[in-house]
Amino acid sequence: MNEPTIGLYPVDIILTSGLAGAPTLHLDLLVNAATGAVSGNGRLTQAVTPPFGNLFIPAISGQLETIGFPKAERLLRVSGHYGIPFGPPPMIGHIDALMTMACVVDLQWDGKGSFSYGPHAEHTLRNCTVKKAGPKAEVKVGTLDSVPA
Repeated sequence: MNEPTIGLYPVDIILTSGLAGAPTLHLDLLVNAATGAVSGNGRLTQAVTPPFGNLFIPAISGQLETIGFPKAERLLRVSGHYGIPFGPPPMIGHIDALMTMACVVDLQWDGKGSFSYGPHAEHTLRNCTVKKAGPKAEVKVGTLDSVPA
């Protein structure tokens, strides 16, 4: 798949170690084709007690660079800040946390990478598989499409 050389284009990728219960990083990014600047948002998901199993990362930024090595065409590096809830229910505040990610991908957005997360980015997952996310399901709210007649 050839991406544009001008303008903006969306890329949704998932980084996972493949281990059951391990954190997974979901990134919804917008790439500036001319400069390689990347921005977007993401989610850290894990099989742990809510609300810690689905943390939203509201502002992610970084850079996409062409490196041209065989089977590793591009280097993507991004970072973002998010909040970790704390306190007794109903969670009274949040702790500022950092997420950093670097990966090498081919032209189909398949590759390998690593990411760190936590208050000081102290939790690291290495040698994660990077895959382009599939199409998102369209959510219809307030329609009668699914109501039987």
